[in-house]
Amino acid sequence: MLHPLITAACVFGLLTTWADAQQPTAPRMKSPGDACLPLTLELVPTFECVGVYATYAGDENGDSTASVEYREYPAGVWRQAHSPWNDVNGGEQRTSLVGLTAQTEYEVRVSFSDPDGVWGRGMLLERTQTWVEDPPIGSVFTYPPGTHGADSMTLQSGTSEAWQVYQADSLGAVIINDSQVDSWGFSVSSKEYIIFRNLVFTGGRDAVVVYNSHHIRFENCEVREFGDALHPTRTARGLVMRGSDCKQVVVQDCHFHSPLGSANDWDSWNELDPPTHHPDGPHGIWFWESGGNHVVRRNLLAGDDDHWWSDAICGQPNGAEHGGPYRDVDIYDNTIHHVNDDAIELDGGQINVRCFGNDISRSYVAISTIPCIAGPSYVFRNVVWNIGDSRVPARAWTVLKLGGAEGNPGLGKGSQYIYHNTIYAPYDPGGGPFADVYAFSAIGGTTFGDGAGANKFINVTCRNNIVLAAEALVRDRYYYTPPGTNTYDYDLTCQSHPLALGDPHTMLAEEHGVYAPLWTPLFVDPGQGDFSLLPGSPALDGGVVIPGFNDEYLGMAPDIGALECY
Repeated sequence: MLHPLITAACVFGLLTTWADAQQPTAPRMKSPGDACLPLTLELVPTFECVGVYATYAGDENGDSTASVEYREYPAGVWRQAHSPWNDVNGGEQRTSLVGLTAQTEYEVRVSFSDPDGVWGRGMLLERTQTWVEDPPIGSVFTYPPGTHGADSMTLQSGTSEAWQVYQADSLGAVIINDSQVDSWGFSVSSKEYIIFRNLVFTGGRDAVVVYNSHHIRFENCEVREFGDALHPTRTARGLVMRGSDCKQVVVQDCHFHSPLGSANDWDSWNELDPPTHHPDGPHGIWFWESGGNHVVRRNLLAGDDDHWWSDAICGQPNGAEHGGPYRDVDIYDNTIHHVNDDAIELDGGQINVRCFGNDISRSYVAISTIPCIAGPSYVFRNVVWNIGDSRVPARAWTVLKLGGAEGNPGLGKGSQYIYHNTIYAPYDPGGGPFADVYAFSAIGGTTFGDGAGANKFINVTCRNNIVLAAEALVRDRYYYTPPGTNTYDYDLTCQSHPLALGDPHTMLAEEHGVYAPLWTPLFVDPGQGDFSLLPGSPALDGGVVIPGFNDEYLGMAPDIGALECY
């Protein structure tokens, strides 16, 4: 009887296309159980990124690797992509292409290698096109100025060749209002190919809900005055993406502000039943068991001293693969402030989820990835500064919150990449502007579930970050506990020994890290949020090349931190 892999290789050969036939075939080896059989290549685009999914069979000993390259089709130069994360249990190599151009066709090839041999095709080849910035428009409905009831709007779907547009008259504001504090507010249910432009959404417990709809865009809209003023710490949401068929929703250039409630801090009680100290109240954007492949970009989620977010961008359920952003989601170039828990919460599957270019301030935690169930997720080129919650004096926890790898339920097994972030959370004992608010560590674990290891994080790669924090770059209590998968290097910190590893921890230095005492001139104007590097800054040219993420650097090497300057 033929081995199943040999049979699969034969059947697969019958389905070979012309393009496949142009690819080299690796020699067949004598260990069919351990040899790798490449199967399929799926590409999932957004405007500027592509998720890469290369499946394989065999490789029972888990030692195969893959290399990913891409180019603009048909004549671009082949470029090396970021190394894929090998999901051994799922038989899939996954990575992301970033920094791409919208409405552009790309070709991707994945080459497999295995000491035990590669069956069938050694390379997979596919093409995809990134999303169109300005899709073709069909009919346009323009609302006259004034207030319109949320339930008075009858929506019609468009098509991929003729999107339906609903927009405001240029003569005055158009407000879509729902006066019911317990309702969904404005609902987009089972619709497709619709653009909402320049509209104001108010009212409802959840101001806008997109339910099981796809190819929906919100552009230059305003979301405010939602929730329940009589119950300010009751859960409320500005915009919700809900349902497994809710996919490819774009929220861009929108302004979320002035909810009717305000989140409690960690010392106060919320209005859950029973009440807890966990912050609750208004949230900005919420992913609720959606199908993923969304883009949230260039939005302002602005709290103030009277209106604090619980989380600004978040989702549920945290402990499910399809929870949170889930997969193939970009959250970038958003400005977020006044948050009593997490400014951005990625918790859940995090399968090719990318969080980058965001400006975060006045937050208890900047970005949460607990748990990263499948991965890979990428947190890069974000700026975090002027941290702290609503308490007086303000308090902050770790800037990047990880964990949940062990314990009960022990879900956080996916890979996480933390690159080129600027984290400015110094402690100033001299009484300066940061005297009362500081992060003990830039990266730290907190518990998800219970039991030993509930605050453990694994498969973390940290490179080229600027971190000014009171205690450490990272507090990794389980660093020496197998499998020992976390790596930290090429970061600039204000401690000569910034790695708090083990429990009790030993403070260690990075092999190629850059030490810059707190008084070292680094930035143009950090007090006002300008983290451009000064000439002569030790962060200049101090980083390491990360294929697919910083190839087009200036100078002799990539700069450390969020901004490439000289």
